[in-house]
Amino acid sequence: AEIGHRIIHLHLHDNTGKGDEHRPVGEGDIDFDQLFSLIHRLDTTPSMTLEAHTLEELDRSLVNIEPFLRRS
Repeated sequence: AEIGHRIIHLHLHDNTGKGDEHRPVGEGDIDFDQLFSLIHRLDTTPSMTLEAHTLEELDRSLVNIEPFLRRS
C-alpha cells in the first residue's frame, strides 16, 4: 500500500550501516538519489531536518543535498 501521503517530516543523515553514525548527507551508503526521486513524486514535499554532530558536518550536508533539492 502507498504510504507517501503520510510522510510529513524526514530526519536526514547518512551512515554506512555500522551503527547510528549520523554522517553528513552524501558521505555514507544511503542512496539519496533514489530517496529524492521518491520524495519528488509525493503530492507535497515533507519538511526535513538535517542531523549533524557539528556545524562543519551540517555545512557539508547542505552542500551535498542541494542538487537533490533543486531537481524537479
